[in-house]
Amino acid sequence: MVQVFLIRCKNFRVHQALGIFGLCILILMIPTGIFPSIYKVYAATTTIDAAGHNVFRLTSGYILIALAFINRKKAFLHKRLMLGGMVMLMSAAIFRISFDLNMQNSQLFNKGLQVLPAVVLFTFDLARYKKVVLVDLISVVAVFCIYFFADYFWLSNFGEILMNFLISIFVKPFL
Repeated sequence: MVQVFLIRCKNFRVHQALGIFGLCILILMIPTGIFPSIYKVYAATTTIDAAGHNVFRLTSGYILIALAFINRKKAFLHKRLMLGGMVMLMSAAIFRISFDLNMQNSQLFNKGLQVLPAVVLFTFDLARYKKVVLVDLISVVAVFCIYFFADYFWLSNFGEILMNFLISIFVKPFL
């Protein structure tokens, strides 16, 4: 919200400085975001597929934000990729909210609330530009692909090999 306000007020230098600061935080989030999910598999407190969902969501969010940073000179694309990255990274917060509302078992609530900003943007763009803006739907497609297909990957031999590799990178060096 602050970034949008800064651009609206034409305060580009502060926007860029905060963007660089945010990018540094994102780089720190990669190991600190993925570590807990992978550690839980190592400690046998969660299943490989549950942790794998988190790894996929975090990784896709990181990738979308990195693409937004790369495309920072293309405002239209930059804004939509940033929103997509935020959609992917807010899944844990939404899941916690669902517990507060006693809706933790409602995937319609969890996934619906997660993709709501992207769906609203898609609808707004459709009304404004009178055409489909597919980049608006990247995070929506990612959310549902992860939801429906991640188990097939993580419960396969290749998923187990990848999880063991991630454990060797993110967990074992710190034990």
